[in-house]
Amino acid sequence: PYTTLFRSKGVNNLVMKANRAFASVKIFSSKLKNISPSVLFKIFDVQLKPILLYGSEIWGVHKWESVERFHFQYCKYVLGVSYKCSNVAVLADCGRNYIHVDILQRVIKYWFKLLELQENRYPKQCYKMLCKLDAVGRHTWASAVKKILFLYGFGYVWEAQGVADKVAFMYTFVNRIYDCYVQNLFSDINSTSSLDFYSHIKQTFCMEPYLINIKSKDLRRRITLLRIGALSIRKNTGRREGIPRCCRFCQLCKEHIIEDEFHFLFKCPVFNEIRKKYIPNIPDHVDLVYLYNVLKHQKLETVSAFSHFIRDASVLRNELLNSK
Repeated sequence: PYTTLFRSKGVNNLVMKANRAFASVKIFSSKLKNISPSVLFKIFDVQLKPILLYGSEIWGVHKWESVERFHFQYCKYVLGVSYKCSNVAVLADCGRNYIHVDILQRVIKYWFKLLELQENRYPKQCYKMLCKLDAVGRHTWASAVKKILFLYGFGYVWEAQGVADKVAFMYTFVNRIYDCYVQNLFSDINSTSSLDFYSHIKQTFCMEPYLINIKSKDLRRRITLLRIGALSIRKNTGRREGIPRCCRFCQLCKEHIIEDEFHFLFKCPVFNEIRKKYIPNIPDHVDLVYLYNVLKHQKLETVSAFSHFIRDASVLRNELLNSK
């Protein structure tokens, strides 16, 4: 039966099986230190995604948060960040689509397959029955497929019950839903106050080069935390504590300056020695534009130096705060 209860139980069972496979991936990656994120995502696409998408041609006409949540969890594991970090920022830095984008492709491909079946086949007869129920106002799987096509501007394909060139249509359809996804993703980033810094440095939808170029997982994680607004500085921790942004002052220096990314990296006098060690060639009149350009263009030598600075400065910061 096509009921929410039936589908929910089945989808949750798939997520549970994918979690078991995920546990095996964790064991595997723990034995191979500093495994590349691109390799881990390849493992996800080849080993875990098929488990998640089993039967999604039927249940995938609706978006399932449990499936997306599992994908978020995996991406955060790859980046080495907390589960509390922003989902959209994590997906954007990894250059990953929502799982629902892949599911929609499978749904439409299966719909085309049903259309091509002979009339005496049971799946085709079931589909025609669903279409009749849809015509009298009942919500069925066919109704959901119809809604998907109309939503993305392909209502004429539903009305015609097919297309002349299926390959060309699927290419257009995939590009359409991909473009809508990217547009919605950047809209979410720009409208989220905690990602105000990230919105200035994330310009294109792709896996960020630092995830490939920096081999150390710990150093990659430091850059990720800086980019997505999860670095342990007062600007971010004060948000969780309910402190107004204008009052999130640096706790290490007595200048009553907000401890944001710029202050932490370039201005706080407590980190002068570490700064001289790793990033001595800072311009005399450094500003936010310089920092944005560093994180947008990501020259390996510069980004690597920043990651070392963040690591040592964060350790010193924690030691000083804990000693107070």
